[in-house]
Formats: sequence, C-alpha cells, structure tokens
Amino acid sequence: MNVDDHAQLRSALARLQEGDRSAAREVFNSLWPVLLSFCSKMLADPSRTEDVSQRVMIKMFAQIDRFNSGRDGLGWALEIALWECRTERTRNRRAREISWNRSANDVETGENSPEQLVIDHNLKLALEVALDKLPKSDRGALVDSLSSSTRQALSAASRKRKQRALFRLKQIWRRLYGE
Repeated sequence: MNVDDHAQLRSALARLQEGDRSAAREVFNSLWPVLLSFCSKMLADPSRTEDVSQRVMIKMFAQIDRFNSGRDGLGWALEIALWECRTERTRNRRAREISWNRSANDVETGENSPEQLVIDHNLKLALEVALDKLPKSDRGALVDSLSSSTRQALSAASRKRKQRALFRLKQIWRRLYGE
C-alpha cells in the first residue's frame, strides 16, 4: 500500500465509523489482500488463513467505534490481525496438547489406549509365568478363593491357605521382576 492508499483507507474507516455503510466495501477491498498475506505469514497452516482473515474483518467491523481516525487504518487492522493470529496459534497448540494427552482422557472415559492394552497383555503374561512357578496346592487355593461359589463362605482354613498362597506369589513376583 502506498501513502494514497493509506489515506483512502483511513478515510473509509472514518466514514464507516460515522455510519456510512457504503464505505464497508471499500474497506474490505483495500484490506482483504493485505490481511490474507499477513495471516498466511503468521500462521503455519494455510487452510486457516482465510478463516482468521474473516474473523479479523468481522472484529474490525464490530469494533469500528474504537477506531481512532488520527491513526493509520492499516496499522489498526494489522494489530487486530496479529491478535487473531496469536489466538489461532494458541488454539492449535492446545489442540495438539489435547491430542497428546488423549491417553489420559481414555483412562477417564474407560477406553483403553493401545499402549494400555500392551501393558495389560504383558502383565498377564508375567502373572502366568509367576503362577507357573507357584506350587500346585497354592494355585488351587487361589483358584478356589476366586470362584464365585466359594467366595462368599470361605472357611478360616481356606482364608489362611489363600493368604499363604498370595504371600508366596508375591515372593516369586519380586524374585522374577523386582518390586
């Protein structure tokens, strides 16, 4: 934009501020290519350039009463564009953070992430190895304590067998895998 274009833009913005709606087209035609260029340089994603430029125009028209006719109109428009581009970049960064933290959200919603499925599978395999090292009588005591029919009414002897079997299983686990 040359000096004459700046003066025409400032004049059109002042007329728009005074209520002359016909000046809106002139403001739009003057600023649209400049805003597209500015926003495309500020944003890494070219698909968002037009959306942000449109939001800048909407904000400018909504805030036309704040325009100071003594200031440069292009500077005012680019100031609004700068803040919109920063807002868009922050929005994109937060969207990426949310996608990176998806596994935490999966836990909250009860869905298992692929990573959690692998961890669960590896823990089951490790438990099977530890159970294989457990004496047959202790395995029987654990199976009996977990079955639904005997879970309700375990005798004192059964509870003690279960406690000893769990203690031995913990020892085997620590020997195999540490704490």
